[in-house]
Amino acid sequence: MLTQDQQNTFRKEGLIRLPGLLPVEYVSASADRLLAICKKSKLDWHIDVKRLSGMKIAGVQLFAFLESVKPGGGGPVAVTGSHRIETRENVPREIIRSQLRDHAFFADVLDHAPEARADLVGKRSKLDGVELAVVELTGEPGDVYLMDLWVLHTRWPNYSDSSRMMLTQRFLLKEAYERVGTLIG
Repeated sequence: MLTQDQQNTFRKEGLIRLPGLLPVEYVSASADRLLAICKKSKLDWHIDVKRLSGMKIAGVQLFAFLESVKPGGGGPVAVTGSHRIETRENVPREIIRSQLRDHAFFADVLDHAPEARADLVGKRSKLDGVELAVVELTGEPGDVYLMDLWVLHTRWPNYSDSSRMMLTQRFLLKEAYERVGTLIG
């Protein structure tokens, strides 16, 4: 389904946008059934599954937009390339955050206040030859992102007057599921 360029981008950045993948009629109907928008002020930077030795990827998370999500509209924020940074294996997210905090780029990202979104989104760095960038997932109804489960990301408060309607689903490779058994919660 992905072109070779899309596959290369996904391998490098761990995140890819697929504009208009879902039919607008489908997402509009789904958006009408969803309520309750999370406006938490505390960020929870994390990866979705423990890192596993010998595996290049554990799975992907799908984000599907049911309504238009503009910058500042509550779309998740992710650090592209972060899935390629070596971190300890099979440890809780607190240990991963502690290890990453040793690097100035990640210390700034992890300690950033939600109100300062504009200062964080677009921030770039290079660590151990890996290009890193903080991106906000925005899109239109029907757009889909696929994200490597080892990409560092967080939910983000919605500061707009619009609701944020998205669906998300994680897909683990069989080997990852057998080795981990559950997602980090």
